[in-house]
Amino acid sequence: MDDVQTSKGAENTIELPEPSYECSQESTSAETSDCSSTNYASLIYITGQRCFWLLSDDALNAIQKSSASLSQIVKTEEVSERIEGLKAIGISDLFVPAHPRTFLPRMLQDEWKAAERDRERLESEAAALVDSFKELDDEYARLYHEVRNSPDASKATKQRYNDIANTHYSAKRDVPKKHRELRASIHKCTKRIQELQDMGFSAAESAGFVVQDNTLYSPHQQKVFQLLREYKKAKTDFLNHELPDEAKYHTFMRLCRGHGRSVECQLSPTKENLVEIEEFLEEYYGHFSHIGPYLEKAIELASNGVAVAEYVLANHDDIRTGLDKLSEYHQMERDYRKVESDLENAVVDWAKVLGRNGPIPSVEIEQYRKKLEAHSARMYRFQKETEALSRKMEPVRLFVWNPDDFAAEPFKVLMKPGMPLREYTQIGNDKVLNHFCLNDLPGLVRHVDGVHPLPEHDVYSQETAEHIALSLKKAQKSEHDEILERVLTGLGCQKLDMDPAWFSDRGLFHPDLFYAQVQAKYSVSALQSEEDKEKWGINLRSVLFEKDARKRLMVFDDSYMAQFSRYVLGGIDRDVADYVRTNVKISAQSSFSGPDSGVEGTTKIRENGEQGDGMKVEYGLASASVGGRLTVMQGHLDLFDIRLPEPQNARPFKVRYQTKNGLGEMHVGRFYCELNAKLTGYVGANVMLTGGLGIEVENGKGLTLAGINNGMPEGQMDAFAGAQVSVVASTSLYWNLPDEVRKKVNYMRAHDPVEEWACVGMLSAGLTASWGVGYSRSFQLGMKNGKLVFVGDAGMTTGLGLKGKLAFEIDFKTVSYWMAVVQNELHKNDYRHIEWVTPDAFDFLSMLSYLSLTTALDASFFAARQLSFVQKVFDSINKSERAGMVALRIDRAMEEAAKDQNDKTAVSYQEWFRGLQPEAIGPLLHNLVSEPVPYEGEDGSEPKSEEEMLRLQQSTILQCLRWMNEAEDLLTESYRGAEPNRVQRQFEESVIRMNTHGKKPEGDLILVARNNVARLDEFMGRGLKFREDEIRYEEYQRVRSKLDVHIWKGV
Repeated sequence: MDDVQTSKGAENTIELPEPSYECSQESTSAETSDCSSTNYASLIYITGQRCFWLLSDDALNAIQKSSASLSQIVKTEEVSERIEGLKAIGISDLFVPAHPRTFLPRMLQDEWKAAERDRERLESEAAALVDSFKELDDEYARLYHEVRNSPDASKATKQRYNDIANTHYSAKRDVPKKHRELRASIHKCTKRIQELQDMGFSAAESAGFVVQDNTLYSPHQQKVFQLLREYKKAKTDFLNHELPDEAKYHTFMRLCRGHGRSVECQLSPTKENLVEIEEFLEEYYGHFSHIGPYLEKAIELASNGVAVAEYVLANHDDIRTGLDKLSEYHQMERDYRKVESDLENAVVDWAKVLGRNGPIPSVEIEQYRKKLEAHSARMYRFQKETEALSRKMEPVRLFVWNPDDFAAEPFKVLMKPGMPLREYTQIGNDKVLNHFCLNDLPGLVRHVDGVHPLPEHDVYSQETAEHIALSLKKAQKSEHDEILERVLTGLGCQKLDMDPAWFSDRGLFHPDLFYAQVQAKYSVSALQSEEDKEKWGINLRSVLFEKDARKRLMVFDDSYMAQFSRYVLGGIDRDVADYVRTNVKISAQSSFSGPDSGVEGTTKIRENGEQGDGMKVEYGLASASVGGRLTVMQGHLDLFDIRLPEPQNARPFKVRYQTKNGLGEMHVGRFYCELNAKLTGYVGANVMLTGGLGIEVENGKGLTLAGINNGMPEGQMDAFAGAQVSVVASTSLYWNLPDEVRKKVNYMRAHDPVEEWACVGMLSAGLTASWGVGYSRSFQLGMKNGKLVFVGDAGMTTGLGLKGKLAFEIDFKTVSYWMAVVQNELHKNDYRHIEWVTPDAFDFLSMLSYLSLTTALDASFFAARQLSFVQKVFDSINKSERAGMVALRIDRAMEEAAKDQNDKTAVSYQEWFRGLQPEAIGPLLHNLVSEPVPYEGEDGSEPKSEEEMLRLQQSTILQCLRWMNEAEDLLTESYRGAEPNRVQRQFEESVIRMNTHGKKPEGDLILVARNNVARLDEFMGRGLKFREDEIRYEEYQRVRSKLDVHIWKGV
């Protein structure tokens, strides 16, 4: 796959001369051998250059000798010897960061670094200036107070005050001016850095690199990103406008299965398999127009290493089963979208209808709610089943369920010019692919003007940024191989450029046509054996494609990085996947020492009952899915389902945090992360070379994987400097909830209990960059872009003792789990603020709690919507004229509970209400004391008069206070203590917040609480016409008098 993409701007760029080490025509013409000979020893195909060469005896001997030497290096048993051998042949220190500074001349690079140093120094000076003035200001204020308020202040103190006062006066005049000067200098540095950055990116774009949002991207990643966008749009159009068509499905199934089979044939080339590839291409181009753009994109994504659900299902079991599964998937998608849309519209319509004093249309809402929950659970199970099926496919691909979850990965590193490794296939060789080193070919030095072909990047220090960018662009691909061409030509070899006549109309290579043309012009000793020709022809057809075949098949990657990966594979004498699972170990690369993170166990690792700092912890990859066969073709090492730690090894954690009563402790359960990673080029090769896979938290990027050289001398650690890190493709967080939280959640999810390990969120590098890393708390709930976010210690979530923070965007389906955690801690903390929940997250959860209570909809329904939608519905419901609706909702719930012999509904409501935030209860009570209005009656229910609605609202208020008071059964705390107990705190905090949005008002809070209790008393005392009204009011007074004891203290 292409690592560089030529833009339109690059096509018009004037070709600049090559760097000095790449030889000129003048330097080689005198040395070039006579190439007019028609007799040659052998024939090879250079994969990177995409051309054939007729070899002279000298060239053949040199290449075979070099190939044998390289093969011996990579098969050396000792890792350190392998690395030293690679360094000796020049395959090390070949990389530069994919950073705009890389494209600048050395002088400008130095200027950039100097500007960064200056800016850092100036910012430190500015901060120190502010700090010193604050210290001076504090000292001045202290002495002023002491002198002015202490008549017996000593003479020395007064003198000290006078000195400080003079200094303070001067500082007040001088410091602001000095600070402005420093800020101006900082701005100047920042502006220059920005100019240099723009210059670097501009040069990169002019050379054809893909630059978006000040980031360099791999064209392949951008292609996949764009394909997924197109796939999503085509799928939406399909689901909205097309009816199921079994004939179309059947065609799609055949093409998907044919595509999957063709890739397997590529990986296992035989004469028969190559015929299958040709047959697939003919069928594909004969029928793909019948399946439409949606299903076509699914196949195109598979060609680029991505498996979407449709492709996985099509390749599942037999065609009939696949058809049924695919049809089921589409019907589920349609059903879910319709129910979701209908419910959302019903909620909005209901909020509007409430202006006519109507209640929740409970029958309709309940119908939608049950359907939505059923569909949601079914879709989730189907997703996990499909993902599991994708791991069984060969080759393993990156599974993408939701296109929005895919983010294109930027370039990590760029290769410098001068890679000496070359990959080739030769007629008569047992191996499909071999490798030789350019340095081993005789006469190399004279063909590069005496300059070694592996210069430092500094060789470009005097060139323009545009020239450097062009040189780097060429270095990413091996097609422009002028040095090799000159050396082989000098050794008497003949280059054979590609001829379209050798390929079929679909782009498949036909070796017979190739052999016939070569043998008609040249005498080649190696072409005398028909058996060798047939065998080599099969090998060539598995790596050499043009035209349509190059577009539609899993194309062989001929980049330098992929070549090196395959070279390393030559040292592995068994299945790659088996080798990786058996030999590779993953370990933390951050220090275990340092200050305690606040989460028990994250800095100290217990293993086999032992505990200690600095202990090395490793995990094997025995249970991981490894895309080993794909490594051969694409040069990537794909690792899926890496679990850190394995669930059975995950340990429970506790979080300590400050409460009003001192240090509190919270059990947070157990976690593990599941990683899916694509280790490109040198990273994957390094892992296979050394057996070491390191994981660390990289600032701003989240989790990263790196090839590490375990147990090697310090000097060898830089063999792949700059090319070791690969960003993890995706990381899911799984949570085993603590028992008390699980019990609470299950009360509200009787139809769908929480699974043992719940997938609660996805790691977001963007969130980590903007918030998670460096944030002081070890366990934090917050909001970002209208979504709930969990930020936790990396050591807690991976089990590796890593330092740093990871940020996860919480899956809306699991928001209720986090609500349960918050409510439990609120209850234990006397309903006071919890420091590990940010105010905006707390407000969001309070709204969800209130809406769940008043609408009977699961919190996940609202959590999946935009924050603006949640606020709109909350505001619509929470208006004073709609109090009757809330009362009806709770009254109906209690009626249902009365019919339930096991009283499960009543217990569920009581448990839910007991943990409600005061921010949710306050608006509820505020709503319920609003003026009652007649209810017209809907959904077959009887209308109610204003008087009946008054009694209903009064009964609901009493029920709420009963639920609070009944918590006394669980507590032994006195209601007459010096301080309010938990139940009383819940009541006090709730009546303080008896307003529309549940906010704590300014001013005297005790007075606010008393006024709102008086509002409750006045409302509950209305319309006492019958004995049952008086009984209700008496019970209210009895319960309320227990809850508000401390509000009236001192009165």
